[in-house]
Amino acid sequence: MNEPIRLIVLGGFLGSGKTTSLLALARYYAGLGYRTAAITNDHGSIGFDTQTIRAQAIEAREISEGCLCCRFRDFLYAADDLLNSTKPEIILAEPVGTCLNLPRGLLLPISRYTGERYTTAPLSVLVDPHRYREMKNGNRAEDCVRYLFEQQLREADILVVNKCDTLSDKEQDEVLAGIRADFPLAQLKPISAFRGDGMESWGRYLLDETWQENPQRSAVDYDRYIDAESSLGYLDCELAFRSEDELDLIALTRGGIALLKDRFEEIGARVAHVKTAGSSGRGSFRVHWTGLGEPEWIAVEKALESADCLTVTVRAKGDPDRIAEVFRATFQEVAAVQRAEPIFRSLRAFRPRPPREGKMR
Repeated sequence: MNEPIRLIVLGGFLGSGKTTSLLALARYYAGLGYRTAAITNDHGSIGFDTQTIRAQAIEAREISEGCLCCRFRDFLYAADDLLNSTKPEIILAEPVGTCLNLPRGLLLPISRYTGERYTTAPLSVLVDPHRYREMKNGNRAEDCVRYLFEQQLREADILVVNKCDTLSDKEQDEVLAGIRADFPLAQLKPISAFRGDGMESWGRYLLDETWQENPQRSAVDYDRYIDAESSLGYLDCELAFRSEDELDLIALTRGGIALLKDRFEEIGARVAHVKTAGSSGRGSFRVHWTGLGEPEWIAVEKALESADCLTVTVRAKGDPDRIAEVFRATFQEVAAVQRAEPIFRSLRAFRPRPPREGKMR
């Protein structure tokens, strides 16, 4: 009988760097000779993370329109499909950024019902240190979202403090000391997924069969969980541009994101993550913005298509209809600067599906 596949789940709040960390782990395990595959998850249907992972020649399956715990049967189908088609030794799974109850809603049934096919690694939860400091110092209006963030950390076997390359030594020491004081029973792993720092210590621990479950875990308060998710506003949009002149899509996108920052603040929308992919005859690019600091631009050498087009997802705290209204007006305004007209191929504003306590489907 073949050895069971190692299932590694990477949780964490929106914008914590889960996809970047997944890719860094995949590279680390490839260096050790392991075959890896991935399962991604989104409340929407655009599949940014899946596209990013497949672009790195990693086989991936996607579960959309709900979290992994509520879509357990779909998760199991995806894992079995990978097992039969690509025969990986490790599957890396990335749930949505607001997912709770992963130990009981995903890992426990995997161990209970499919132990002959899969073994579960300790649950990793990625932490953006800047978001951690924001949540610690936040106001009472953010209590429902803070509950989501802190409950994710309470569920973790390993707290993986990402983006340490963006901190000074003093700042890193302060953040790690604060997290250690708040969550003393979880393992603590500081990393920079972007640079690859800390991957060996984290990666090896995930393969250790002698790991101990975090006894600090507390039951999820589903009323607070539902309140938190119902306060969020999401947007998925695909748009192109019509112009008689040559369009500078990068300049247009820079202007759009800069204006969105101001407009979202005006309507009280607190951004958790904005992802943008742009493609034109000049090439392609991606932009990630977590609402903390400046947007991160990533160049992509090969154009996805020749037309000037953007794909954008917004994950924020706020009214989805107002977010969509502001988004549409913003890109109409910045396009007009270049005498262009935006064509909204699709624009969907929505709230994430409410979690289903104790139910899998």
